Amino acid sequence: MLAAYVVGIVNPPSNVLHCVPTAELKAENMVKLPLRVSTRHPSQKEQLLSDALTLHSDLERLAAAESQAMGEYLRTILLIQAERVDACELLRERLVSEYGIEREHIKISTGSKEELEDIASIFNTAKCQVRHIITVQKLREGWA
Repeated sequence: MLAAYVVGIVNPPSNVLHCVPTAELKAENMVKLPLRVSTRHPSQKEQLLSDALTLHSDLERLAAAESQAMGEYLRTILLIQAERVDACELLRERLVSEYGIEREHIKISTGSKEELEDIASIFNTAKCQVRHIITVQKLREGWA
């Protein structure tokens, strides 16, 4: 596994014996993180992407300040789910051209294109410039 810490809530696989809704976990104080879920109508996916990039930018500033205060390396990564595998490269180009994100900061991770393997040895270090990962099915499969 590449990540040192994985934080998230994923859809349960089909072989789950018991499922507990997130609201119940929160009510029992079992979710310790601030959990913010934003939903949009499918016609508003551009606004959702823009909002996610803005939130990521805000979190990146907070992480930089925290990293400096702690003296430890800390980096935020935004996972973006594309609709189809053939849309991943187009999405990367849009992130570069429309949002000004550096190409080196974006990697694609799908069954047919795996760019994270190339950087596995430096992924958890300050040398790694990855800030955005585009995927299709991996989020549904519980990967983060």
